[in-house]
Amino acid sequence: MNKNIKRYAELKEQERAIQLELKELKADVMNIVSESDGEKLETELGLFELRAGRKTWKYSDELILKDSQVKEKIKSMKKQEELSGAATLEKSPTNLVFTARKGSDAR
Repeated sequence: MNKNIKRYAELKEQERAIQLELKELKADVMNIVSESDGEKLETELGLFELRAGRKTWKYSDELILKDSQVKEKIKSMKKQEELSGAATLEKSPTNLVFTARKGSDAR
């Protein structure tokens, strides 16, 4: 097997494991920072900060319905342009997707 293929698979598995561990640690670390002074915690490792996330809004059912209708109209208009040739297809990037076999160890 090609060494780059094998290494890529190993790194993707490590990335998945790291993301899972980070997710598990996040709530605890956020609590520690919050209990320190509320927003920041300076350590020998670096600065941990709690920052406001993106604002989310809850809209009225009436506006949600109108939004949905407008989106459907635009979707329909885009499809018409694609079919008529008025829209031009831009090159789409190629992505590499790796799916590990169940029970396989890339190492």
